[in-house]
Amino acid sequence: MHRKIAEKLDQQLSEIDALIRARKFSEAQEKIDIVHHVEINQKEYAYFCLLKSELALFRGDIDIQKELDHAIDYYRPSSDNEKFAQAKFLKGWFLIVTGRPKDAREELLESYIGFKRADNMEGQARALNRLAFLAQNEGEMDLAVEYLGKCANLYLSAGLNDRAHIFSNNLALILFLSGRIKEALEQFRSNLDRLRIMGQDYQLRHHLRYGLALAFKGELEESFVQIDAARLLTEGFKREEAIYYEYYGWMNCLSGNYVMAEKKLIVGLGVSSAMGSVTDHISQTKRLLADAYLGLGKFELAQKYAEEALTVAEKINERAEIAACYRVFARTALNDGDKEKSRQWFGKAIDLFAMITSRYELAVTRYLAALSGLYQNGERSAMLYLAKEYFEAEEIRPYIDKVNAALGPAVRPKPTVRDGEPIPVFIAECPGSRKIREMAENVAACDMTVLLTGPTGSGKDQLARYIHWYSGRTGELVTVNCAAIPETMAEAELFGVMRGAYTGADKDKPGLFEMADGGTIYLNEIAETAPSFQAKLLEIIESKTVRRLGSTEPKRINFRIIAATNQNLEETMRNGKFRVDLYHRLNEIPILLPPLAERADDIAALARYFLVEAGFDFEHNGNRDDFDAFCALLSRRDWPGNIRELRSEIRRLYQYCGNSLGDMAQLLSVTIPTPEEILMKALEEAEGNQSEAARRLGISESGFRYRLKKSGLS
Repeated sequence: MHRKIAEKLDQQLSEIDALIRARKFSEAQEKIDIVHHVEINQKEYAYFCLLKSELALFRGDIDIQKELDHAIDYYRPSSDNEKFAQAKFLKGWFLIVTGRPKDAREELLESYIGFKRADNMEGQARALNRLAFLAQNEGEMDLAVEYLGKCANLYLSAGLNDRAHIFSNNLALILFLSGRIKEALEQFRSNLDRLRIMGQDYQLRHHLRYGLALAFKGELEESFVQIDAARLLTEGFKREEAIYYEYYGWMNCLSGNYVMAEKKLIVGLGVSSAMGSVTDHISQTKRLLADAYLGLGKFELAQKYAEEALTVAEKINERAEIAACYRVFARTALNDGDKEKSRQWFGKAIDLFAMITSRYELAVTRYLAALSGLYQNGERSAMLYLAKEYFEAEEIRPYIDKVNAALGPAVRPKPTVRDGEPIPVFIAECPGSRKIREMAENVAACDMTVLLTGPTGSGKDQLARYIHWYSGRTGELVTVNCAAIPETMAEAELFGVMRGAYTGADKDKPGLFEMADGGTIYLNEIAETAPSFQAKLLEIIESKTVRRLGSTEPKRINFRIIAATNQNLEETMRNGKFRVDLYHRLNEIPILLPPLAERADDIAALARYFLVEAGFDFEHNGNRDDFDAFCALLSRRDWPGNIRELRSEIRRLYQYCGNSLGDMAQLLSVTIPTPEEILMKALEEAEGNQSEAARRLGISESGFRYRLKKSGLS
């Protein structure tokens, strides 16, 4: 008799498990409710607790602490590693929704390891999916994308293609939250064909996320169609019901209907509060209420809800919401007439949004800060231009119109005239180069730090000079080769030295930053700096003061930093070789210069400029056909040293051929070497010294060695 009961119970639990896997939650709940606890032994009850907990979490019910703890306690000493991993996964999920992200991460990592030991690819993918959510919540977008990519691959390897599509939808959400709106919408749209065959919970989340992404893009009519479709599916899903009200309120804030936004968000706050007082839904909904009250001119309520939202967001380390609360405080302080505090809050919001690469919110905050009246001249226009660049790239039409209206008619700035010094030129014929020049001119007059990246010889030094000349700064451009400063001399070089500070210090010597007072300091090869150099540089950036070695008196200085590197600084940072805080201080305005191979339309203009620079007389010798033929030959050539190599080659041709373009073209046509020949020639001229050969080609030594190896010459 007992055996038959046990067999029947096993069958019931297996059926419930299958229903949960198939996302048939209502049917699973009906079967859960009829299981007789008195007939369950310990093993069966532990399994029952797992199933009940998972079903409850799917439906937004968090009253499962007792069941979860029982399942973990039972499976921990057992040999069933898979069930223990499942219990740990559910505990991690439970801790996420109850606002304990740090504890959740530990449980999920343990779950992932357990599933890996059990060779359960689906379980591994589910654990990584929740870890991706935590990473996204803390602003680690790249890590979140990496986790989701692994999730999809695990499901595909397990033959669960439909489940892989779910993570495709999650990836779209991460892209959207990081501000990559166009990519996110493409991802959402690619899933539309599969929508009808997916479960109700998948369809619900798709409509919610897709609708909000459309609203950010400015496609409000279609966004409300999606959110209304989601409302029809929310029954039985408490968490998604809370998200529905949150997103509906958000969309109304975007459309300017703050009265409706307030109504929806108040209802959503009630739904969220029933699931816990310290969750991401609480912080987000309260912060959105603060935004709605700003729109309604109710600044005291805005301050109140933002403070409450910040308390929750800080507990769960939800950095995007923390930054959004700072933005609210900036606007309430501005309304109170406290301009200094408002500026500080705007600065903190901008810094944090930039740090977590929340591009959309960063652009919105820059736009609002620019309109606050707190920033003048260069700073205001730089903020607006940076916001415009993002909104145009993502085609966010409502904000494009707003930013253009704030910028007014385009007026090209004028460079500062400096006695005896020619104005730098930045050649820009192709669209990408023109955009770089426009960016440089529009951000030149502000104090924000510029980070120039791109391969060796791509024009970083020239662009740094160009920005300085258009900055309006009357001081000098001080160029620093960071790689050439010995670690032991970093402090003396940066800060300066007082006479007698150490043996051999026989006179006062200003540091590099003192020399740049009132001007610009250009830190080239910034990725090559030692940790001690980076620490001292960060100190100067944050304090804006220097104290010479041997002195007790700090000196306040006014400088602007432009940094440059040919390395992938983000990768260097991830490898622990570059400080994260310094990277974000330097990366306020990032400008990427492409290799010459991607600037083909610039070659003719560059060639003309370098020929004139070398002394070529275009007035008497510049036959158009000859010049076009010459440029066509230049365009066919590989330029590993980029613009620097092009300049060197044109100067060499001029030395050989003088004012004859025909002779230059002829010489060039018979001397166009292969990449291997270029390398060997450089080595011969450098008498085998690879460092010197690299310098002659205008590339790094590591780049030269890589090309040798790639060509089979190493």
